[in-house]
Amino acid sequence: LDADDVSVVYKRPGQDPLRVAFSTADIGAPTVGRGLRLDARGEINGRDFKVGGRMAPLAGFLLGGHLEGQIDVESGDLRLSLDGDFGRLTSLAGVDLAVKGQGDSVPAIGALAELPEDMRGKWSANLRLAGDGHGYRISDADVELGDSSFKGNLAHEVATGYSGTLDIDAPTYELHLDGSFGSLKGLDGVDAKVGGQGTDMPPIAALAFMPAHLRRDWEADFRIKETGKRLNVSDMKLKIGDSDFAGTVSVDRSGSRPRVKGSLKSDYVDIAFLRRGDAPRVVQQERSRTADSKVLNDEPIPLEWMKAVDASLEIDAKRLQATLFTYTDALTLIELENGSLRVSAERGTIYGADTSAELQFDASTHPAKLSTNVLARGADVGKIMSDWSEPPFMVGQGDFDIQITASGDSVAALMGSVSGQARVLVGEGTAQVGVLEQMVRTVGIKTLGVLLGEEKADVVPMNCFAANLTAEAGVVDAEVLVLDTDKATVFGSGSFDLRKETWDLIFTPKPKQVTLTTAVPIHLGGTFQNPEVSAEKVGTLRKLAGLASLFVFPPAAVAGLMDFGAGDNQCLDLAAEGSKK
Repeated sequence: LDADDVSVVYKRPGQDPLRVAFSTADIGAPTVGRGLRLDARGEINGRDFKVGGRMAPLAGFLLGGHLEGQIDVESGDLRLSLDGDFGRLTSLAGVDLAVKGQGDSVPAIGALAELPEDMRGKWSANLRLAGDGHGYRISDADVELGDSSFKGNLAHEVATGYSGTLDIDAPTYELHLDGSFGSLKGLDGVDAKVGGQGTDMPPIAALAFMPAHLRRDWEADFRIKETGKRLNVSDMKLKIGDSDFAGTVSVDRSGSRPRVKGSLKSDYVDIAFLRRGDAPRVVQQERSRTADSKVLNDEPIPLEWMKAVDASLEIDAKRLQATLFTYTDALTLIELENGSLRVSAERGTIYGADTSAELQFDASTHPAKLSTNVLARGADVGKIMSDWSEPPFMVGQGDFDIQITASGDSVAALMGSVSGQARVLVGEGTAQVGVLEQMVRTVGIKTLGVLLGEEKADVVPMNCFAANLTAEAGVVDAEVLVLDTDKATVFGSGSFDLRKETWDLIFTPKPKQVTLTTAVPIHLGGTFQNPEVSAEKVGTLRKLAGLASLFVFPPAAVAGLMDFGAGDNQCLDLAAEGSKK
């Protein structure tokens, strides 16, 4: 049978038509009853093709049987081999084929047209396809699409969707799926076991609300099931960065945005997204000494995710890193509604301190608004300082009370608008002179050592420390600042500007020993990036003592610190004496 210039249009509901134009077709049998030889050429949807192969006798097919045999297809860069039972041409009923193929680009046919762009490049496939009229099964599949590979078994039923076992290896993630996958659109009908890891999460719509920093460096093992408009995640073990979670989570998708609700346990969780990238730059980053360089991060904080999802989460964590401090044995409630975040500590300590804390951050306004209140008594100050510098520059046990508000869309903007108060009291401990020297990086001046009369010591025993700092629109005033050792008491005054990132503080020592003549006043100026420290040596001890005696703290600031303190901190008495002069 020969034919020239024959066109066929094949249509299925909901799909684009398949247009086949045969320029030549040759179907014949060398011997009656021994099978058909096939050789056809033409175009499929405008793309050249060539088909060749051998099929079972046509008579059997016309009497209700199946087409069986082997066909090779070539179309441009595409090579495809089909070998087995082709079933009925109008459906997949009775199909049982070995399929092998490869090409430079995936044809935009049917469901293949919905593949993401990174899977539309070079491809290869080796699998077995079987169908029964109600669906099909793909077994022993080994498929590569672009840089991603798929291995396993997949079935599709018209009524229930997809199911099977599948291993996916993509450039940024690996996944193992076992169960029912539903329609594969929005996870409708899913009921599957999921395991995987990666440097980024799969680009699926159900994860689109997650912020970028929560999509990286992850490991997961959980079961997910869709019921109505709700996704239930159970038996979950999840790690994102250094944070780990275990428990159950549900995602209600019935509203205008998803609502996440869950109860989780964790060994360590990091929720310090407002601080991220700031602490290393403030404390640890190598300074460039560029005059106009900044320390505080002025990159916009990613906040759009806060408006894309609502949440109510309870996290029971052995260790929780928040914006300012690290909490231990913490029970934390996280509420997110219409872009407004509230984080409250229902239980927990800050390195041994009894603690109450709350943070509110409203991203629904522009600029965003922040408020935080933290009260802790009996905290391990050395461990707190270790979160910001290693080793810490002060060690001891202390109390602190921080109440601040701010607004802005970056760390620099938030810090530059800070208003509020911070009160700190630390008992006996040590001041790490060497650490402070490394932070200040000032040549020729042993800053803290000069103040305390310990020029050769890296660690100075400390009797106490007290501070009452007030802030207004980013300018922080040191209303009370006292550090006491056996050899000297240091009084501080002045301010630092978080907007301009500049220092203007004076530290005035009062020696306790007549023979001590090395303690001199110190002025800390310059910028956060390039601090400038100057020492004014006083000729006699009498002049130095006279200078210290003129140091007067505002009575109201001292009274506020006295109200906060327990009364057994020596620096409270020293500050109170100064307020009476």
